[in-house]
Amino acid sequence: EDVLNELAEHPININTATTEDLQRLPFLTAQQIEDIEAYIYRYGAMKSLGELAMINGMSWAQRQLLTCFVYVGEVKTRSFSSLRLFFIISQYLCPKYRAFSYTPKQ
Repeated sequence: EDVLNELAEHPININTATTEDLQRLPFLTAQQIEDIEAYIYRYGAMKSLGELAMINGMSWAQRQLLTCFVYVGEVKTRSFSSLRLFFIISQYLCPKYRAFSYTPKQ
């Protein structure tokens, strides 16, 4: 009961949840947790909790209950500054101009 109260106050971002995070939800089975993780791995971050309906093995009641303890949040990705991105791309497009890639002849 305490765990569910805590999760209701501080829901889990389903897109970044670990197996351990989802295991804290006592109404989910190991198979359901695996199915949620597989769905996100295969299709990418969820855009809405309505996507839970696409996961087999979860009843309507479980999906409704799950929405009390999870939310769909952003997945922070590492972004490159445009200058850094330019240098990364230029190394592949112009290999003879690679910065700091001098290799002495043998």
